[in-house]
Amino acid sequence: MFTYQSFEIDGSFALLRPILYMLLAVSILLFILIVVPKFKAMILSTLMVIILSLLNILVAAQVMVFSAIAADELNFAGDSVGMILFMSILAISALNMLLFLKRNRSKQELC
Repeated sequence: MFTYQSFEIDGSFALLRPILYMLLAVSILLFILIVVPKFKAMILSTLMVIILSLLNILVAAQVMVFSAIAADELNFAGDSVGMILFMSILAISALNMLLFLKRNRSKQELC
């Protein structure tokens, strides 16, 4: 029915999944940069971590809204994989902010 083969998978609209996978990869990369002390000291600042985490959450939420609108217009089911990806992005981004702020506070208390 559609010219794009992976437009729908098992009746679910799946065209925007790659964007969610990319955002999840960015969140995981930021988490790794926070956990490894060498990278944390060189690259990361509090403002950068908060902005990147919030931006990931906002873009993922917007992708989910557009996905829901497109699925509704095309009479597809909702995408459960996309929702799981969104929840993962939300959890990892929140963890990134909390972990970074907690580590910065403990470092300031030592000084």
